[in-house]
Amino acid sequence: MEDYRVKIPHLLLADVMIVAVAVMLLLTIDENGYPIHLLITIPLLTIMSSLGLYFWANCSG
Repeated sequence: MEDYRVKIPHLLLADVMIVAVAVMLLLTIDENGYPIHLLITIPLLTIMSSLGLYFWANCSG
């Protein structure tokens, strides 16, 4: 159980970062009025989630 107490904060931090970035991108609109988040959100979420899993794996020891 001690291991989970160590892992959970890092995992929650990664999730909060992913959600915050996704919300900011959802609110981003270019000058033509078209939402540009569709071109950015998927690769960025992939990168952020892979980074979160990477840090989670390292913190697990």
